[in-house]
Amino acid sequence: MANNTYARYKGRLFWILGAFMICIVLLVVQLFRWQIVKSQELQRRALGQWTSSTVVSASRGSIYDRNMELLAVSASSKSLVVQPAQIAKKGNANTTADQLAAILDMDRETIYTRVTNTKYAEQNIKRHLTDEEALAIEALDLPGVVLVDFFATWCKKICSDDFFRFEYITFNNASHNCSCHITCSDKS
Repeated sequence: MANNTYARYKGRLFWILGAFMICIVLLVVQLFRWQIVKSQELQRRALGQWTSSTVVSASRGSIYDRNMELLAVSASSKSLVVQPAQIAKKGNANTTADQLAAILDMDRETIYTRVTNTKYAEQNIKRHLTDEEALAIEALDLPGVVLVDFFATWCKKICSDDFFRFEYITFNNASHNCSCHITCSDKS
């Protein structure tokens, strides 16, 4: 009787064991492919998903001279950054480019190229937006469109000869370089 039960289940056991072994072999092959063959590509893709860096400069505060005259004051302005992967996921690159081009008075094709360039996690569209531009973009509430604070230092220097006032603006950009715009005007 016990031999008859074993014989009856022997065929089923053989097929179940065979299917189990095939699954294990397929799993080992797939693990080999992921760990050895495609490891570099998968690591690169994972790093792109996990990390994203955005430099946010800190405000420097006001600078006064010994007579408590204001020499420099920090102010923030907005910069427009897009995240092409999020825009591609929503499938609204054309709409986004059209709306941003209308608000920023920029070339639509330039914006569309940046919005669809998924090679980079973030693309800068425009820095130093006016308050009106920033409010209009915020009102659109577009996915993948981000306004970033960008700190600027406004400096004022009065020359000792009292004939000219030099006013200049330095903007701290992401590479920590400064660009200066100097204007000269009669003090009167």
